[in-house]
Amino acid sequence: MTFIKLNYSIYIFSLIFIIGVMYYFDYKKYRYWLRDCFNLKPTLSLFISKFLFIIAVLLFAISLLDLRGPHEQVSTPLSDQKTVILIDASSSMLVEDVQPNRFKRALTVARHFVKNAVGHQISVVVFSDISKRLIPFTDDIDLLDARLAGLEDERLRGGGSNITSALSETVKSLKLESSNGKPGGNILLITDAEENGMDFKIEESTGISLALVGIGTVSGGKIPMRTKRGTFSGYKTHLNKEVVSKLDEKFLDRIVSNFKRARKWIVLSFSMPTEDILTFFREGTISTSEIDQTKIRPVLSQWFVGAGIVLYLLSVAFSNARSYSTLIVILMISSLNFQSVKAEQSKEEVEQANQELLNDLSQDWSTEQKQQAALELAKKNQLEKAMLLYKEAEGDLSIKAKANYGATLLANGDQKGLKVLDEVLKENASKDIELERLIHSNIKKFLSVNGGKGDGESKDENKEENQDKKSGSGNSKDQKNDKNQTGDQEKNKDDKKSESDKGKDKDNKDENGKEEKEQQITNMAQREREIDKKRKMMKVPALLKQLMQDDRALQSEYIDTETNDKNNSREKRDW
Repeated sequence: MTFIKLNYSIYIFSLIFIIGVMYYFDYKKYRYWLRDCFNLKPTLSLFISKFLFIIAVLLFAISLLDLRGPHEQVSTPLSDQKTVILIDASSSMLVEDVQPNRFKRALTVARHFVKNAVGHQISVVVFSDISKRLIPFTDDIDLLDARLAGLEDERLRGGGSNITSALSETVKSLKLESSNGKPGGNILLITDAEENGMDFKIEESTGISLALVGIGTVSGGKIPMRTKRGTFSGYKTHLNKEVVSKLDEKFLDRIVSNFKRARKWIVLSFSMPTEDILTFFREGTISTSEIDQTKIRPVLSQWFVGAGIVLYLLSVAFSNARSYSTLIVILMISSLNFQSVKAEQSKEEVEQANQELLNDLSQDWSTEQKQQAALELAKKNQLEKAMLLYKEAEGDLSIKAKANYGATLLANGDQKGLKVLDEVLKENASKDIELERLIHSNIKKFLSVNGGKGDGESKDENKEENQDKKSGSGNSKDQKNDKNQTGDQEKNKDDKKSESDKGKDKDNKDENGKEEKEQQITNMAQREREIDKKRKMMKVPALLKQLMQDDRALQSEYIDTETNDKNNSREKRDW
């Protein structure tokens, strides 16, 4: 929502014109007053100041308009996934073909999903004849788990399974929750697929991932009925026959076929498909986030505001040019002097340090002084001078100085440093662990720079070259044939390499897409782990949990989703 839109531009420009005319006449009076009273004329700086001030005011006025650039597509950061858990609370969920019964098994699946669904905004809805939202969208895992745990002790009131109505209402609610008006999110439907006889018809919905969990067995079982006190009162009957409720897999397939992105799972007594469902939801969130990109029109008003501020400051500077000119000149001169003095000091310090080094070199140094000087030269990257000093005191070097000598040789590209460092490692014999670590790191750096070739490899290469030279004293014809054969072999190797490289490139192109998708899924999983760490630090107090327990009495009345429709015929299924 903008403060002023372009349809008000006529009034704004009219106001600017009126202010400009008033300012012109007022400035004209001011100019005459200067001339009559003080015999002064406005200077050029004053004219420039007034002109810049008028332009600044004009730019400030233009910035109030809703000026925007062309449409741009921007990829928005991943937000929490919206997930609705739909739990069937009809009479058929009391069947005990899975342990302990279908409804309690559905609650176990829902609770296990909630505890592992990090990065989800979850809402819980129970339904039979009608659907009721038990918990609005929240990321409070403790609250969700406590509410679902409270349902385990509740006695189902009965009612049919109106799956069509529950799914339609859920899709509409997800559409209202989305910012762009399109339904997007996840639905976890846990049901035994005992539809109450209505035709399953629902609008096609893109952007929604449906995870359909079927509870029960194909053979099914009878529906036990209990009194308010929980005592068994017999099995449910319909038209004087005991009802046998079975899992309808065909109806599950019909639901899946009605959604563009859907998958079903069958849950028995000991199966728990939580990880598969979470992975399925992650993949759906990544695919929709790649397709749906946010379109924006960037606001351009800030450019006019910035230009107006700069022009206003310049107008103030020109209007007070005499006052500020002296100060500006003083600051510029002082800054130049400071830089020149600093440069001169730095030159003098360098010359003084060089002179001290020359004076020290003219004297006879001890071994420790040579070692220290060599170390300083090596730090300044003067490796050849440092090596000369180390060689002069090579017989009397300490272990650390010897290690520094070897490192200097390696830094200069001399493989002799490997021998020196090897001798240091033997002399040290695990006495100084830190020194050994530094030596190993220096050796690794040298080998990585020189392609991993040490003294042993160079010796082997020299031996092979000498053997080739000796064998070269044989027949020249054999040498030519060998050269031709080796040349042909190298060509064949190159051809094979090029063909294998082409095949690898094709395989890499095919694998790149998979790797990118797996990387996106792992990024989502990492984000969920970070959120999980934060949530573990925030626990619901014991008092709030006690209030949740006290609220279960009200909750049991609220989840009654059965309708007492007296006009229903006896043939309609109510389980």
